[in-house]
Amino acid sequence: MKSVKKCDLSVFVLIFFCCLSFTLSAQESRSGARKLSDRPYFLEHELKSKDSLFAVDTLTLKTYITFDSLDVELLKAPVLREILLGEARIGRPATYQTMVTYIAYYRQTVAYREFRENLSLFKRMESLKVNPLNWEMDKVLFNRLGFTESDLEDFKSYISSPEHADMNYKQAYIGYMNEIMAL
Repeated sequence: MKSVKKCDLSVFVLIFFCCLSFTLSAQESRSGARKLSDRPYFLEHELKSKDSLFAVDTLTLKTYITFDSLDVELLKAPVLREILLGEARIGRPATYQTMVTYIAYYRQTVAYREFRENLSLFKRMESLKVNPLNWEMDKVLFNRLGFTESDLEDFKSYISSPEHADMNYKQAYIGYMNEIMAL
C-alpha cells in the first residue's frame, strides 16, 4: 500500500512540474511576443554600447536573429537607429519587430553581400602588417576599396615610410585618409 502511495506521489510531482514548465514556457513566449512590439531603449535614450539598456536591446534582437562575427556590426546603436528611422519614414512602427523584419529582408540583398565583403576586407586589413615588399599582392585590397592607380601609388609611398612600418593596413589606411582630409 505504501509503494502505491509513493508511486502516486511521484507521478503527481512529475505531472505538477510538467504543467509548471509548460505554463512558464507559455508565459515566456507571450512576453517575447509583447517584447517584439516594444520600442527599443536606444531609440528613447542616447545609449552607449556598454549601457545595460542597450544590452537589453541587443539581447532582444539576438533572441530572434542569429548574428555571426560580421553581422554583429549591425548591432551598433547608430546603425540600428538609422534602420528604424528609415523604416519610420515609410510608415512602419519603430519596434523590435520592424528591425527583425528589416534585417531578415536586408540579408537577402546585394547590399548585404557587399556589406559582408567590405567587413571581411577590413578585418583582413587589420590582420596584415604593412609591407611594401608584398604590395603587389596586397594592393588588391585597396583596388576593392576603389583606389585608382594614382591612389595606389600614393598609398604605396605612404606605407613605405619608416614611421608606418609597424602599422597594419587598416591603421595605415586610416592614417592615409586623415592626411588626405587634412590637405
